[in-house]
Amino acid sequence: MFSFSNVTFSLSLLFSSYLSALCSSPPNPDPLQLYKHDRMGAIAGVTPLVIRRSVILCSSLYHALLSLTFPSPAVCAVV
Repeated sequence: MFSFSNVTFSLSLLFSSYLSALCSSPPNPDPLQLYKHDRMGAIAGVTPLVIRRSVILCSSLYHALLSLTFPSPAVCAVV
């Protein structure tokens, strides 16, 4: 069974990763110009955006799952 502190910590990790994903996206992407003809196209294009969001999503889900399943020190002391 998951403790209340583990669940709230996991939810706070997921919320902070959601905010990180929002911060890593452009504020107002222009659908007509996808940064194909300038020097910043490699950084501000669609592919790097998908990669950044995927890395944030995978790492946040891993940390949330780890925080849910990690045993508390009180349980470790009893065993």
